[in-house]
Amino acid sequence: NLPKEILGLIDKHATITGFSDEELRAIVTDLSGADPGPLDATLLRGLSFDQICGALRLGDNAARMMQRVKAVREVAHQTKSVAAPKLDTLHGYGEAKEWGLRLAREIDRYRSGQISLSDLPRGLLLSGPPGCGKTLFAQSLATTCATPIVATSVAQWFQDGDGHLGDVMSAIKRVFSQAHRQPKPVILFLDECDALIDPASRAASHNHAQWWNTVRAGVLSAVDGAGTEPGLILIGACNFPDLVDAALRRSGRLDKHIRIPLPDPEALAGMLRDAFGTLLPDADYARLAQLAIGMTGADIARIAREVHAQIRDLDRPITTADIEATLMPRDQRSPDQIRRTAIHEAGHAFAAHIFGRDVISVRLGSTNQPERVGSVMLSRPGTFTRELLHEEVVIALAGRA
Repeated sequence: NLPKEILGLIDKHATITGFSDEELRAIVTDLSGADPGPLDATLLRGLSFDQICGALRLGDNAARMMQRVKAVREVAHQTKSVAAPKLDTLHGYGEAKEWGLRLAREIDRYRSGQISLSDLPRGLLLSGPPGCGKTLFAQSLATTCATPIVATSVAQWFQDGDGHLGDVMSAIKRVFSQAHRQPKPVILFLDECDALIDPASRAASHNHAQWWNTVRAGVLSAVDGAGTEPGLILIGACNFPDLVDAALRRSGRLDKHIRIPLPDPEALAGMLRDAFGTLLPDADYARLAQLAIGMTGADIARIAREVHAQIRDLDRPITTADIEATLMPRDQRSPDQIRRTAIHEAGHAFAAHIFGRDVISVRLGSTNQPERVGSVMLSRPGTFTRELLHEEVVIALAGRA
């Protein structure tokens, strides 16, 4: 990118590449006069030349220099919140969005001196079907609150080593320590926390129980440590909240539970407008949203990628028909199969209507779940009585009838 006049004055061009672990070991030895010993081959992965140089000091202690390199690596690998949209621009998050915006206002009050860090909430458990945007919510929350975010997951703890108990415990300790070192307020996002199954649950396995109990105790201890530090906000995410260890959900830990539902038609229309509104500002997104009922935010993002890729191949402007064709692709079933599916789903819908339920949608196919040939989306009561359970059975059997 340099001007040609400058390039013509250059006598020699040297390209500076990143360090290898052996080169870093030699440099630290020269700067400190002490050998730091063999280094982890993955320590410098993903770090730039400037990031590594910033951790080194002439005449400094070798151990301190290596600690700084490790700290730079942890920061470089944490979830970035800068690219996430702000919460007030997201669609379909309901109560979770309200909670997040309230947290942002509370953090503003803390920064203006009206409240202390101890007044901020300590924990939140988010649940919802896969693809509903739990990770995006945490990233957007950090962007909205202008706070750092440290993201981890149960799976990541096992990937950091060979799965030995000591490796897993070290990974847990490392990520919580990283959160403690951040300026407060800070968000610690723990994904897949339903992998920490309640030992009292029937889904819990008794195989290797002692191993799992040690991991469980380590997590609970780390969470308690986070709860005693004002300004460290723990957000857990899961698909199956009933499986989450009850001890993890008690007061002072993940004591607030919010379920993120599938987006409703209004939210889906907003997502589609965000994805295509620049190119199709006058499209009827409310109608298109009816074709997307039952989809998640991740499904809409996939639809957007597919449509834009097709249009780039065709080298022409996008049309509403392109979106419709991707939302509801051509049905490969025979007319008789489609008719049988329609009668089956109509049976569910008719029985639900008789019982006074709201029939939200009736679909003959599913673009995001190919194994499903049809579906009916209904309103359901929050709690079930014997009578309501009987209605559920009748509705379920009405398709076969």
